[in-house]
Amino acid sequence: MTELLPLAGRGWNTLPSKPGKTSLDFVRGDLFDPARTRLLPPDLEGCDNALADVLDHYVQRAISDPSISLFVLGEQFGPEPATAD
Repeated sequence: MTELLPLAGRGWNTLPSKPGKTSLDFVRGDLFDPARTRLLPPDLEGCDNALADVLDHYVQRAISDPSISLFVLGEQFGPEPATAD
């Protein structure tokens, strides 16, 4: 699968949504067991108990180590002209 990925670069890269290509559907593709997942609130007060805390851990680790490359997967959204991010 990784051999199909485009060369890494900065910014957003759109991948074609075609069978046998690099765009993945983690749920419908049975790539993990949903029963082993847990919901994380987006902004719960406290330490290491919200989605932002978990993501921040990995982002800070990547910032402090120049040998780390960080890839974020998902669909692009926004910005909407009348909605603040």
